[in-house]
Amino acid sequence: MNTTRRRRVTASVLGACAVLAIAPAGRPLAADATVASGSQSIAARAEDRALGLVDQQFAVAAEAPLTLTVALPTEIDPASLDAAWSIVVSGYAPLLDRIAFREALDGVPGPVTDSVRLTLDPAAVEPRVDSSTPGRLTITVPTESAVDTSGALQFSEPGVRALSVDVRQGSRSIAWLTTFVAATSTEAPVLADVMPVSLVMGQTIEPVVELDGAVSATAEAIAELDALRASLAVLDEAAAGIPGSGAAVMVEPSTLQALFETRPDIARDLLSLLADSDLLAAPRLPLDPSSAAQADRADTYTQLLREGEDLLTALLPSTVIDRTVDLVDTPISPAGALLQRNLGTRLMVMPYRLYETLPGSLGGYTDTTQLIGVGLSDGSTVPATVIDPDIAARLADTANPTATAIGVTAELMVIAGQIERTGAIVGRHGMVLGLADLGIIDAGVLERLAPLLTTTPGLRLTGLAEMSATVDRLLLDGRPVVVGLPAVAGPDLTDRFALTDEVSAETFEAASMLSGDEQPVAEWVSTVHALPTTVIDDARAQAMVAALRDRFQEVRDCVDPPDPYSFTLTGRNSVIPITIANRCDFAVSVRVQLDSAKIFFPDGETLVVLAPLADTAVRMRAEARSNGKSSVFLRLFAPAASGGQVVPEVVLTARVNSLAGVGQLLLGAGVLVVLAWWLRHWLDVRRRSRADEVAPRHPASGVGSAGHD
Repeated sequence: MNTTRRRRVTASVLGACAVLAIAPAGRPLAADATVASGSQSIAARAEDRALGLVDQQFAVAAEAPLTLTVALPTEIDPASLDAAWSIVVSGYAPLLDRIAFREALDGVPGPVTDSVRLTLDPAAVEPRVDSSTPGRLTITVPTESAVDTSGALQFSEPGVRALSVDVRQGSRSIAWLTTFVAATSTEAPVLADVMPVSLVMGQTIEPVVELDGAVSATAEAIAELDALRASLAVLDEAAAGIPGSGAAVMVEPSTLQALFETRPDIARDLLSLLADSDLLAAPRLPLDPSSAAQADRADTYTQLLREGEDLLTALLPSTVIDRTVDLVDTPISPAGALLQRNLGTRLMVMPYRLYETLPGSLGGYTDTTQLIGVGLSDGSTVPATVIDPDIAARLADTANPTATAIGVTAELMVIAGQIERTGAIVGRHGMVLGLADLGIIDAGVLERLAPLLTTTPGLRLTGLAEMSATVDRLLLDGRPVVVGLPAVAGPDLTDRFALTDEVSAETFEAASMLSGDEQPVAEWVSTVHALPTTVIDDARAQAMVAALRDRFQEVRDCVDPPDPYSFTLTGRNSVIPITIANRCDFAVSVRVQLDSAKIFFPDGETLVVLAPLADTAVRMRAEARSNGKSSVFLRLFAPAASGGQVVPEVVLTARVNSLAGVGQLLLGAGVLVVLAWWLRHWLDVRRRSRADEVAPRHPASGVGSAGHD
């Protein structure tokens, strides 16, 4: 085997081992699992009652004391404690990988390396146990690394360890808990490098769109945004002075605006906290990018995204809205992902439940500390980070926030240590913390978790933007892991977009009839822009359109044309008076058109503004073409160039007598012709008469010659 091939095979094996070692995410061991070396399964002690973890020091420096506070179960009466009662704190071997960590969570922490027993006898003076708070015990346990004494826990090597705390009566365990500690030795820290950690959360309650397109802040939405305010306040306090450590947050712009109008007290506090967060861009109303791409309506998605950014900017003028991160909590198609990438997305964040269904997914063997590639419809890829399912599940456990925070921090340290032991660069890995639904992380959990993320050596709280720039791609056999996307995703909005186009034209037509401050055009446009949103179904969209068309009809009904009537034109050029009434208390504009086969109207169509609650006289110029009776069609249109008829046409009747002088002219011409004929005839008769008188005297006349002879 040549050197090149040997290196390639070795790299493939190491890469696969790293994935297998880190990644069985979402595959916890059974709760009744046991390990060798004679360790007792704590989980098997079903009769025991759990202690509550109230507070705990997680990172313990070499030779420094460990302090923790526990809450006794209500079944234990502090007054009943005597010399038979004690509390035992036991330490276990360092946890080297996630499998060992899960075993510890399941109550099988491995072999005990050291333990300390402290009496709970009130009569004995035990300075390491403080029971002054009723129902609680604060324990201070010395630690040591170089030597092993009975009064201290020995942490001979650095690492994350499980601790068990048992309250015992004699040899019987009455109540217990398992927690974790990161202990350093005098020789080395727990981690030599630092792993970046980011937080992400967003709204999960969809906005409620009314028939007029307005968004209302429901009680559920207000509660969720109030929870976000509380969580961001905790994070802001913990990360104060740490630049770029804010959480990536997605809020629905329309809901945030509705909150400002409904609960300005909550909104003001939330806005000030959002200003210090990484605020992610979102459409004004949710629109599935896959649906928009499928219907070839990227322009509509882009417009809604721009409107959402404008709305957030109006509420938070000094905050930069980030388009580079996209929270993907529902299936997305390659075309939809490409649309997002073209609009600025450089990192996708998706939950494990979505990722594991994708073609090419490594499933439970995915290293969630590295980025994967997502294939797009043009053949390119965009990086994505997968929310670790186990940590997401732990973040959702709000029953004991302190235990949750300790458990999450401990697992992050175990993961980082495992990466370090494989020879990989810890700083080129990172973890994005979020819930399985990418929702709001509980403020109580964050109150305890955020300080740990900012103070624990080996972890660094950072923003998602930095995470996407520093974390490496996940490789398998030396090649980047790329997952596919479903060919089609999101609802089919083809018919919805066609309906939106249709009613958009109607909106423009109706809007052209209005003028002045009373225009409800902005409300109409808002309704039209809300129609494509995927938070409403087709039936709701149809109802919104019906309500909108009712409004348009109300405007058209303002126009009251005249009843059919007759009129007479007595000249070639005349003026036709028309009276049109406006029955509404606002001005309405119409285009007036007259049409007739025997009359020409030189002014064509005339734009007329009808005064509120009044009759408006319109004078239309007319030129007669011929005499007689003629129909004149009165049509009223919306002013828009393509505007249709506002009301049915009115048929007027015209009588044209304007051409009588022409008849007289013709009669006169006829008389002249007759006179000319008569005069010519008279002249001809006279000429013949005179000729007859002189004919006998003419030399050629036969009569004259005879007389001479």
